[in-house]
Amino acid sequence: MLCAVELFGEQGLDAQMDDVADRAGFAVGTVYRHFASKDDLIQSIIMERLRIATASVEAASQRDHAWDGLVELITAVPLPRSGDRLLHEYYAGRIVGSADVESQRRAFRAALGELIDRAKSEGQFRKDVSAAEFSALVTAVSQIARDDLPSTRKLVQRCFEVVFDGLQTSKD
Repeated sequence: MLCAVELFGEQGLDAQMDDVADRAGFAVGTVYRHFASKDDLIQSIIMERLRIATASVEAASQRDHAWDGLVELITAVPLPRSGDRLLHEYYAGRIVGSADVESQRRAFRAALGELIDRAKSEGQFRKDVSAAEFSALVTAVSQIARDDLPSTRKLVQRCFEVVFDGLQTSKD
């Protein structure tokens, strides 16, 4: 599946199952034995990315202070990888999620919402910003990170600093 993630990261939804097979060094029939269609493969990649994201939020929720968990969640995660391109396509509505994917997305949103609500109740997160708005901000900044260059990493880090400064309530 790693070859498929890389290929979709490069070509987006234009990548074909033959291309995936070539990249993996398999016959196309082997790919089809594991994934009945290109859509099944895409759904599997998105599901895995959502599982990872949900597990990351759940781990961040274990911090004593929710704000620290949110900051760690975003800053400790490596810059977006090629698999995130499909996740961005999904969030943008260009890919329709299966029932299982939608269920996992709800689990992710619920976990993130709980973490943000806890940060709000601790007085560390602006009360007028929703979990969906937070996700949109993180996604927008992450779009900058398509090129893994030192200057890009610095820009992304600075943008997240600005976002966090705007989301955190007064530090007094």
